[in-house]
Amino acid sequence: MSGHAAWPGLALGWDRLRLATLGGRALDRVFAICGVLALLSIWLFHYPAGIDLPQHANVLRILADYGDPRTGYAGFYERQFLTPYFVTYLVALPFAKLFGALAAVKVILSVAAVATPWMMIRWLQALGGEAWWGLFGFPLTFGFGYHWGLLSFVFVMPMMFAYLIAYRRLVERPSPRAAVVAGAWALLLYFCHGIAFAVAMLSALVEAVIRLRRIESMRALGLLVAHWAPAGMLSLIWQLKSGVPGVSHLDGWPPENDRFVALLSGEFSSWPGYWAVLTGGALATLMLVLSRPGLAPTAARVAPLIVSLAIFFLLPETFIGTWLVGMRMLVFVHIFATAAFYPNVRGRSLTTMRAVSAVVAIGCLLGHSVRMFVFDREMRGLAVITKAVPPYVDIHGLVRDTDQMSKVFGGMLPQTPAWVTAANGGFLENDYGHYFQLPIQRPMGRPWLGEYRWFVARGRGGTQGRVESMVGPVRVVAEADDWWLFESTRPPLSTGGLEVVRYAQENGRLAVAGAAPGVTLRVADRVFGAGLATSAFSRIQVRARAAGHDLKGLVGIDDTAPGPTEVVFEVMTTDRKVLFQSPPVTNHQPALPFVVPFGGRTDLLLSAETTPRTGGHSIRVDWLDLRVSD
Repeated sequence: MSGHAAWPGLALGWDRLRLATLGGRALDRVFAICGVLALLSIWLFHYPAGIDLPQHANVLRILADYGDPRTGYAGFYERQFLTPYFVTYLVALPFAKLFGALAAVKVILSVAAVATPWMMIRWLQALGGEAWWGLFGFPLTFGFGYHWGLLSFVFVMPMMFAYLIAYRRLVERPSPRAAVVAGAWALLLYFCHGIAFAVAMLSALVEAVIRLRRIESMRALGLLVAHWAPAGMLSLIWQLKSGVPGVSHLDGWPPENDRFVALLSGEFSSWPGYWAVLTGGALATLMLVLSRPGLAPTAARVAPLIVSLAIFFLLPETFIGTWLVGMRMLVFVHIFATAAFYPNVRGRSLTTMRAVSAVVAIGCLLGHSVRMFVFDREMRGLAVITKAVPPYVDIHGLVRDTDQMSKVFGGMLPQTPAWVTAANGGFLENDYGHYFQLPIQRPMGRPWLGEYRWFVARGRGGTQGRVESMVGPVRVVAEADDWWLFESTRPPLSTGGLEVVRYAQENGRLAVAGAAPGVTLRVADRVFGAGLATSAFSRIQVRARAAGHDLKGLVGIDDTAPGPTEVVFEVMTTDRKVLFQSPPVTNHQPALPFVVPFGGRTDLLLSAETTPRTGGHSIRVDWLDLRVSD
């Protein structure tokens, strides 16, 4: 009796274990080595590289603490869940809540670093391609998308391969079940990243058109079309949604030379550079010599490369309100080229080519780790000054205006102040809440630069002078390794015992009567000497400087506002619980008084919005004679 027959449970476990292999002991071992190196390059260093990664961490912090009244997020942001970036944040959010936004970003990168090459190998195997070329999925994970910090774009790659595998099974063995599985992967792909979704769908569609005559029956054709329907319909609905730029929103055409140079350099540098071009060219030449590639004879293997090349050469740089669309197609060109060609060598030459492929993958990962070691030393000062930032204060980043250059990654640092707000809460001056794809939106505009009190900069001697030339007088709060934290010495905006914490308004700047000459508050021909002049739409977070029982004041439309207009004023808690709501207030109507209890709070939110009946035009409105009563 065999050992497996004697121990059926062990046999079942062994079979399951075999499913977790890639079909060859040597490939499994190389994959394991690469996987360990990839994970170490993420977790051994404090901050990952990536231009936009800090912004994604900041978004995760907002989502994780959205309902916390200490943050004020609910007062200035709105959540939208059905976006093309939804899945990435859905996966990361529990980790952000438990371990912080930085750890959550690293989890997403870790999943992508291991799952991308794994699924790439599976995809190549499903197509009959060269599985060892799937190892290039490791350096591709830390390539163009990683350097730009495109978190969802990096995370989507395993899902794209999963869809392409499911589509392959649907084509080869049409069945309702195969159509449902492929359709489900298409939906998931859509909610991971719209660009990868579009490229995968176009690739599948082009292949279907090429082999249309070979489709066996109308039933097979119907199943093929049916699997596209849910995701296609959802994509169309999204395009019709208010605030989503249409396909006519184009910019950056014809493509500049950088895009074509990036075809060689893009996986090693965010912007083309000589050393990156030489490295990419040398590796491409090496693989060409060793593999002597031939073009694959099937549409399934060639169609994705044709589609990605066409998009790469023809698409504008800005498409549907998204920048860097054309250039990022180089990632798909590199991925799909591994399937479109086959190594035209055999025997020992094939073994050598595979060994070199493994060495290239390992070498790229080791090179990335060396760069991360240097980058980690460059970023240590930011971690130090972050600890000196009080919780929930707002940050204005000035790294772009002082020194944004990394020795090993080039202009990688302009968004790094977002790591500070991702760690401590608070608002970031240039956050990504205005991008329509993201699950948080700031519909009320941005707080104005002049009201930020905390500034992060980078540089050596003379940095304080450069900062003061931009934002006014500041004091040094902390400095470490060329990283600086400054606080404004100007007094905050205030009126009637209230300090303005932050504000957002559709037009103009918040003005305080009595704080500056020329600010006059006039409602129904009555002049008021104190209060806040803002616009509708607007929201203003105020904080009582001393303990008080009530907030009292009046509201009205300033006499300078055009009519007819209606505005609804509200006083809310910072988590959007309404404490006072006015009836619609009209032009030249006398100021309406209100009284709101603090209820043990220190912060309240003042909101003014035009009613739907009068439209969304921006007009001047006033909060008058605000005062905190005992």
